[in-house]
Amino acid sequence: MPRVHVYLPDDLYQFVKEHQLPASELLQEAIRTEIYQQDLREEMERRINESIGEIPEPSAEAWRKRELSQAASAVMERLVQEVDARPSSQHGAVVTAPAIAWFWRR
Repeated sequence: MPRVHVYLPDDLYQFVKEHQLPASELLQEAIRTEIYQQDLREEMERRINESIGEIPEPSAEAWRKRELSQAASAVMERLVQEVDARPSSQHGAVVTAPAIAWFWRR
């Protein structure tokens, strides 16, 4: 098995020595883990690139629903901020997501 010299910062060296850790085994496992993670990233990128052409362009209806959803989210955020800005004794009825959905369906 080939040998490699590895330099550790003083704090890591002290920790390894104080805890009697198997530095060589730890390093081997760290390298194997890094190789595995890089392989996963490469596979993920390959799959994404392959599937990009399979994803259809959104329809006009899908864009409209997205815009409505964003508008509803903005309204909900504004209402939550308004309720939060009131003193707690004035909160009264809390506006819920179903109430917002009802409002947008009218």
